[in-house]
Order: sequence, then structure tokens, then C-alpha cells
Amino acid sequence: MGVIWFNSSTPLTKFSPNLKIPLYRGVEGDDEFLKKLTSQILELEKQIVDEKLVSEVPKNLKDPYPHTQHWKQHSLFWDKSVLGGEHLKRFEMTPELEKMFHIIRKQYLLFLKELNYPRIKVYIHGWANVLRKWQWISLHDHQADEAAYLSGTYYLTTVDTTLKLINPIRVDQTDVFPTVKGTIIMFPSYIPHESSTYEGDELRISLAFEIGRAHVWT
Repeated sequence: MGVIWFNSSTPLTKFSPNLKIPLYRGVEGDDEFLKKLTSQILELEKQIVDEKLVSEVPKNLKDPYPHTQHWKQHSLFWDKSVLGGEHLKRFEMTPELEKMFHIIRKQYLLFLKELNYPRIKVYIHGWANVLRKWQWISLHDHQADEAAYLSGTYYLTTVDTTLKLINPIRVDQTDVFPTVKGTIIMFPSYIPHESSTYEGDELRISLAFEIGRAHVWT
């Protein structure tokens, strides 16, 4: 566990791209914690299914999961460092959501430590994805400009799906991670990513999050 390097193919000429991207994988959270957090997520999902959007959120119209843009109107965490994020309606904090926030923060700091990369002031914004049979998360990225930072996912369930990260300059090169409960994956937010189609009968539940430079939130 820890830092994993996503390397492009060895260039054969001086003009070929040579990309080396740091990824991170960690494991944390016992079964009791995951069970309680799963129950809370399913209760919160009931609140968002029929609500009107607070503001527009870009959405892939081909995405079969209908509630992504609703979840993104909220923050699952109480991170008050978000500058200008007051429009996000926050859910009531629970001990499990507070613990989840600290798991992400801890694993993020371990990521930085391994890279010997300095800490900066950031916000953490999180939402849930609850997938049912034949649903998936469509190919997308989160931020691809000069202020791009980190994105990630934390799995509450183990199911037969994968997270696919795609090399942004060589789309034929991918890195694939299985959906295993208690596993957290972090990657630079400009990396295109998607999930495979879920074909099971149980629920596939994950928490997606963004770790961003606090002063660039709009």
C-alpha cells in the first residue's frame, strides 16, 4: 500500500511523451464502521432523490447513475476551510462521517509524505455513489487546469467492478483497481477515470471526493 506509479511506455524518440504519475492506495476501516456508514449513506440517498438542484452541475447525459449531480450539491463532511463553498448544503455530521473525513485526511498526508511534497491549505468535498445493477460511472475527469490537485474514491462494499484510470496522453494505457471495501484510491484530478458496469444484485457503494487548493473554489 502507499504510492503507486502510473508510467507511460518507455519513449523511443526524444519527441515521445514520457509520463510518470503518482497514485495512492491505502486500506482503513473495519466492518462495523463500514456497515454503519453504508446505512447512513442509504438514508441520505432518500433525501436527495426527489430534491431540486441547488445549482447546475455538469452531468454526462449518458451516465446511467441518476443522482450524481444531486449528491454534489452537498458535502458529506464539515470541512470549513472551503472558501466560497457556503452554497453547499451540508448533511448533519455523524461520528462515522467525521471518521471518514479523518481517514481521507490521514491517507492524503501519508501520500504527501511519501512524495516528500509540501502541505498546502486544501478543502475536502465528498459525495456518495450508490450503484445498482447495470449502472456505472461514466468516463470523466475532475479538473485539468493549472490548479488541478487530487481526486479519489473510498469503497464501502466489495463487488465485481473496477476503477479504471486512463493515461491522459495515451488512452490505450490504463491502470485498473478492483472494488474492495475499506480501500481508498487517490490520483491527480486530471486523470480520466470510470467504473466498469455493475452486474450484481447487491449495492455498489463508494464515496468519491476531491482534495483541492482552498483558494480556487468557485
